[in-house]
Formats: sequence, C-alpha cells, structure tokens
Amino acid sequence: MQYMKTLLVLVVLLAVVVFGINNTQSFALSFMSFQLIWQTPLWVLLMAAFFAGMVPIFIVSLPEKTAYFNRVRSLRIRQRRLEKELRAIDRRASASAP
Repeated sequence: MQYMKTLLVLVVLLAVVVFGINNTQSFALSFMSFQLIWQTPLWVLLMAAFFAGMVPIFIVSLPEKTAYFNRVRSLRIRQRRLEKELRAIDRRASASAP
C-alpha cells in the first residue's frame, strides 16, 4: 500500500510540475474596483491559494492529532510499565523455581 501512496504522490507532483511549466503567463486579479496585475506565473497564485486553503484544514485537525499523540504516548508508557512488571514476575518465578 505504501508503494501505491508513493506512486500517487509522484503522479500528482508530476502533474503540478507540468501544470506550472505550461502556465507561465502573468495574471490580473481584480476585486470590486481594486485590480492587481502581477508579473508572476499563474501557478504561483494557484499554489498560494492551495496553501491558504490547507492552513485552516491543518488548524482544525490539530486537536485531533494532539489527542491521538497523547493517547499513543500514554499507551506506550503503560506498555513499558507492564513489561517491567512482567520482567519482575519472571525474575520471581525463576528465583523460586528449583
């Protein structure tokens, strides 16, 4: 499955590169009476819009990822404690065995 994800990422990356190479014309951005003519390729505007959209998604998903991280950390601490108790039990059992 990891290979499929890597292949998908490479295909998307290739599509973005081809899109960027083919869209080098400048653009005019207008809103109401304000107009901005920028001599930067169109793909820069599209990437800026993409990342501007990704920031709110990241912020919204941050509490869930933090809760997941904290849960995994507490489970690892519990696992270490239980392994330590198991080693102590094994030592006691081996010491009492003839």
